[in-house]
Amino acid sequence: MYQFLILLFTTIVAMAPVCASLEDLRVPFSRNDNFVYDYKTALVYNDQPGREFDKGVEQVAQVINRDLGQSMFFNTEFLSNAQRVRQYHIKKKPNKANIGSLKWVNTLDGEQLGATYFDRGSDTLLVVGGGFTNFREQMSPFIDMFPDYDIVLMDFRGHGIYPEKCILNPVQRLFGIRPGVVTFGVQEHRDVLAVVEGFRRAKRASGSGNGYAKVYGLGVCYSAFIFTKTASLVEGMRSSDDEVAQLPVKLQTEIKQLRAEYAGYQEVLNHGLFDKLVLDGCWLSLPLYVEKVRDDLATLDNPQSGGLADHWLLSSNLAKSVAEFLAANIIGLQHNSAICLLDYVDALKKTPLLFFFGKDDYMIRRYEFETLYNAIPTAEKTVILTSHEHVRNHLKQKELYKLACDLFFQLPQDHFIGCLTSPDKVIQYSVQQFLSACEQVTGRGSGVGSAQDRAAQELVWPLVMADA
Repeated sequence: MYQFLILLFTTIVAMAPVCASLEDLRVPFSRNDNFVYDYKTALVYNDQPGREFDKGVEQVAQVINRDLGQSMFFNTEFLSNAQRVRQYHIKKKPNKANIGSLKWVNTLDGEQLGATYFDRGSDTLLVVGGGFTNFREQMSPFIDMFPDYDIVLMDFRGHGIYPEKCILNPVQRLFGIRPGVVTFGVQEHRDVLAVVEGFRRAKRASGSGNGYAKVYGLGVCYSAFIFTKTASLVEGMRSSDDEVAQLPVKLQTEIKQLRAEYAGYQEVLNHGLFDKLVLDGCWLSLPLYVEKVRDDLATLDNPQSGGLADHWLLSSNLAKSVAEFLAANIIGLQHNSAICLLDYVDALKKTPLLFFFGKDDYMIRRYEFETLYNAIPTAEKTVILTSHEHVRNHLKQKELYKLACDLFFQLPQDHFIGCLTSPDKVIQYSVQQFLSACEQVTGRGSGVGSAQDRAAQELVWPLVMADA
């Protein structure tokens, strides 16, 4: 076990130099008195004081979304075998909407990314990204969680399981990352740009009118970090020169360079990156993440609770120095980036955000998350504070997770918050959605007292599972 962790550590620890520390942030941490950590689940939005999440709303979520528990994609043992999951994605099923297709996406700087695409014939696309070293197949729960959207599960550069590419590369064979290709967030914004631009173009080329009406993003851990950076850059690219001039000089320079380089990405430039963005377990900076890895080697195998922070050997400075030397000089992983979202989010002013954050997240301290939240100027931002470990919210509180995301995607901010704080409102909205679905199926309205109306009142919610 320890040998495994040592090798795993050598694939990550060189993400930043030995000097990477809290000082690299260059911006002091800030606290937010609106955040409350006294409840199992809490709600914070905009500048309003935090409150306990309404238990009635969560009970409604458990009823409406109860069928999620039947999905094999919430079986973590099944998800642990990426090749088996991939084969299941693409195998024939009675419902064609649940058959995935494997795609390649080419970035402007010459990288090739793997993706799995589920075409449900929707006018809405959901782009899902995973954590560092995660295979895209580990994000499969979202396939069943959002059956009404077209979905892309994406791998970032240097990520993914490709047996034909890693026969002689033990790092990729074991962990699914390729040294020399991964840049730890420095260039990965190019991956997100390519995926969104590529699938928007493909939809339009398929004869679907104007293409996608909406594109949403859902980022977990590493991808939340990258999605936030990319969304910030794209907002800057689409802003006026006067607006860009108000941003920090370093950010201005990067935005101007990207404008020139990506002038041909008309889908992203015309429509933006994400209409709305869900961020779960978002890092604040690369140095802070690496700091935690150094302090507890086991976080790479178990970021939920670690376990080796006090080990007599593996917690020593000597062991860490040896691992860093091996990573840089033997395996070939080396990067000197001190990338931090505080250098980017000044431009993130329009994209509505929904955060999920575990109040005792082992990898992201409360003051780090509050600092990020405080720094983002967008007018619409909401946080659901949970009691779960790092990026386990969608697995351990899946019914509420789905309800919150559905409401967030479908409603304006005031109605969204209204439903999250009132069981009556969320029931009313759910009934309306159900009746609308009935009308689409039957081709006629459903009046009060009809069979459809009675079913809606009982909150019978149809959910098409991927194994149907």
